[in-house]
Amino acid sequence: WELTVLKRSVAIVAPPAGTPGDSAASARPAGDGDVGSEAQAAEATDVADGVDEAPPPAYSCFTCGAGFAERQLLREHLFADVSCVAEPWQAAVRAMACLPGAGSSLWCPACPDGFTGRWSGAATKAAALLRHASATGRPSAMHAAEHERLLRMLIALLLDDPPPAAVKRPSQPSADVPGGEADGGDDDAAARQRAEDLKAWAATSPLLQAAGPLLAQPGREP
Repeated sequence: WELTVLKRSVAIVAPPAGTPGDSAASARPAGDGDVGSEAQAAEATDVADGVDEAPPPAYSCFTCGAGFAERQLLREHLFADVSCVAEPWQAAVRAMACLPGAGSSLWCPACPDGFTGRWSGAATKAAALLRHASATGRPSAMHAAEHERLLRMLIALLLDDPPPAAVKRPSQPSADVPGGEADGGDDDAAARQRAEDLKAWAATSPLLQAAGPLLAQPGREP
């Protein structure tokens, strides 16, 4: 009788064969989880590569590098931020100022004759004319329409033959950072090359059509 009771106790305590929890994982070959993780990582890499391979914008600003889908958007960008026009405009003015008979000062043709605030400035600081036209071209300013028209005309001439794009160099270690060194030599070389590129471009730029008359005596219409 005791032996019978003991057998029944064992039968109750021991789980029957095939009970859930008989670890199917124990029968799974080692490393299956690693293979799945590697496949997921490879798929994520493919997706990231697809994002990186997005097509470049149709139009890019030659100074700041901002991209635009339409030419009109680039034009409005230059109109809103004349600092992106300053460098090529200065190159064109410098090219014209080197010619015999050219003046050394610029004047604003959008300011009317006899206007006490008529703008003029040194040809070596040609960007000042752009800032003047931009500020005076605001709707609330006097003679706004004339100055807006002047600025848009200069931008249109610039876009007829855009200048070479500025090369964005990767940031260099700074001398202020431990272990870093300033790289002024490379910066100077890049600046000289940029100046040479703009000089070659300016020699045939349509902007010369505007720079020439604006270096003449005030009173002559450009």
